[in-house]
Amino acid sequence: MNADPEQDRPTGAESTPRERGATGGGNSSGRGRSRLLLLAAAAIILAVALYNALLGRSLGTQEVHLFGQDRWTPGLPASIRVVLLRHTDQRPIADASVRVLLSRPRAEIVELATGRTDAAGTIEPVFTVPEGEGPARLLVIAESPWGRDFVDRPIRLTPAYRILLRSDRPAYRTGQRVRLHVGVSHAGTGDPASDCTVSLRAFAPGGIPFATRSARANERGGAEAEFEIAPGAPAGTYRFKAAAGASAVELAVPVLAGPQPAFPVWLGELSRYAMPGGLIRGYVAAEDGLGGYLRGASARVWLENAGGRTVSWTSGHLDLQGRLTFGLPAPPADELTVLRLYAEVTDSRLRTARAMDAVAITP
Repeated sequence: MNADPEQDRPTGAESTPRERGATGGGNSSGRGRSRLLLLAAAAIILAVALYNALLGRSLGTQEVHLFGQDRWTPGLPASIRVVLLRHTDQRPIADASVRVLLSRPRAEIVELATGRTDAAGTIEPVFTVPEGEGPARLLVIAESPWGRDFVDRPIRLTPAYRILLRSDRPAYRTGQRVRLHVGVSHAGTGDPASDCTVSLRAFAPGGIPFATRSARANERGGAEAEFEIAPGAPAGTYRFKAAAGASAVELAVPVLAGPQPAFPVWLGELSRYAMPGGLIRGYVAAEDGLGGYLRGASARVWLENAGGRTVSWTSGHLDLQGRLTFGLPAPPADELTVLRLYAEVTDSRLRTARAMDAVAITP
């Protein structure tokens, strides 16, 4: 009979490798599967962390929101609103540093404003728009413990002007010429807009355009243009529009039908405002029916108050250019007073024609 192996093994002797494999194989395979599961979990955690890191880098940890208009007027105040939020939970970021810059083609970058956000993560800087015209870019840079970010937006600088438009007469007749005087200044500073191009359009009754002109302002911001109303044109209210940049004004003048005056007479270079005791300067001019100067004709110029009383007058003869230059003393006045200024010319055939305008006495 074969002896029992357990009986033949000495006490304390170790089991053979084959025996260990037969008795402990289940525990070893279980530990291997646990290691694989741990490695897989670690890989998943690492992948998630890497994804979040890359996502945070691409989206940023803070968001800069910019609100405001995209058209600005140089010389005038403007304002924008900047809101800074955390990207993860959209909570406001307080006490963040904000810079506002303006970049223009072929020009240096201008810093418009700096400041810090309030408790709501908001800042609303107010600044004066620098001079310039055309496209530009607005750049907002924000820095906080959450990071540094910026946003930019295209804008356009559009100059605005104050335009004064007046005519040389308060009313016209068909067949006469309308002389327009334009004064242009910068809306922001009030300085004359020298070398500014002014576009003028004329509209007949019913809004029908019939003529356009373009004039360039001189160093004092002044420009002039003329429109001729044909003899057969309809009577009614004529409108004249002057535009510079984004600004425009209109002037309406009545044009009357009826018999033509014997010859055209007008007032020019008139000082429409004067202080009491000062001089109201200007000239009266006349032409014959063929457009030539009405030389040597007698002329009279006078001021009338609201009651029709003459308060100042002068007379003389037209020079070789068909003009009589005058300077009428302004009467006393305790308050703003508007007077009517008349000019009457009589030619060698004893025909007369008049021109009329208004002036103001400002104490």
